[in-house]
Amino acid sequence: MTHTCTPCLFFTLLWACGGGGGGSGTTTGGNDDTATLDSGSTTGGDGGAVTVELDCSDGTDDDGDGQADCDDSDCSEDYWCNLPDQINFRSQFHFTGNTIQCDLFGIGIDVDVDNCDTVASTSLTQIRQGSVCPDCDRTYQGDLTYTQDTCSALLDAPFPADALYGFVFLDEFNRDLWAQDETGTWVQFKRLTSANGHQWEIVGSEEIWGDPTDCNNGKQNLGTLDLLLTWTDQ
Repeated sequence: MTHTCTPCLFFTLLWACGGGGGGSGTTTGGNDDTATLDSGSTTGGDGGAVTVELDCSDGTDDDGDGQADCDDSDCSEDYWCNLPDQINFRSQFHFTGNTIQCDLFGIGIDVDVDNCDTVASTSLTQIRQGSVCPDCDRTYQGDLTYTQDTCSALLDAPFPADALYGFVFLDEFNRDLWAQDETGTWVQFKRLTSANGHQWEIVGSEEIWGDPTDCNNGKQNLGTLDLLLTWTDQ
């Protein structure tokens, strides 16, 4: 005999919720982890005058024209001077439930754990105050829109209303993703690598184990959670 049930699944959602403690400072410019990219060169021989901005992230007006780094037109094509102001974010969760064993009134039965899907997206915008990541180059936040959600009923807590991420930009194809943990502390989450320097992904799969209260059979493998998180620079 087979029944269905919807036990609570205690898996970790791999996105950052807004409203945590976090840092409150504001960050601008690069940091020690940011690659330095040269966008120009000197003219003339040794000792000749510098006529272009040599380094677009050192805070110095190299060519003495009154414009330093990204304010100088010499840096208009420099990677550091074209970091995204907005990033589109999309999360997709698919849970495939297993058939587990339950003893009810002394009778062993098979119970099918429900499948579910949840899809959410937002346009993340750079923020400069509030829950800003103190060790990141830029922090982004946006309200989530759910286009599909059949997983909320399986959780013991609601899905977040917004997403909050920080990034350290290493170079065109590599950046570090930061997020707040359950205490609101910013932590480095993962190194992201992109083949095209435009779209960034986390793909994962995790077995979910739990002990549904209506089964009393101890912890069992409830199913598999597959996820795809995508950030696309705008």
